[in-house]
Amino acid sequence: MKPNALLIYLRVLRVNQWIKNFVIFTAIIFSGQLFNIDLFSSSFGAFLIFCLLSSTSYVLNDVIDYPYDRKHAIKKKRPIASGLVSIPQATFIVFVLTIVSLLLSNFFNFIFSTCTIFYSSTFFLLTLFKKISGN
Repeated sequence: MKPNALLIYLRVLRVNQWIKNFVIFTAIIFSGQLFNIDLFSSSFGAFLIFCLLSSTSYVLNDVIDYPYDRKHAIKKKRPIASGLVSIPQATFIVFVLTIVSLLLSNFFNFIFSTCTIFYSSTFFLLTLFKKISGN
């Protein structure tokens, strides 16, 4: 029986790791502005964008680490390493999530948009360096 495609893609995106992005809400929580609808909606949008960006980083890392993960006792069960999601599919996911995230960030202010570009660029460069250095 083939696993549910939606569950496979949710595993690829590692939605269980999105909880880390709740840190975005700390400013409005500690300033007592959690129930300010404008601030909450902006924070929620930022949360979603960073969830997409963090998923992008996980998928890209899994693509880069594919040959090593296939040999690893635990990581070989991940969707990309196990072959449930192909490298071209995963690469397409990285491309689409990156573009969508960066486009959505433009609906915020310049500083937020710059932060998302910096975050994405940093991760892409670190991943590229990891691939080049063989680590």
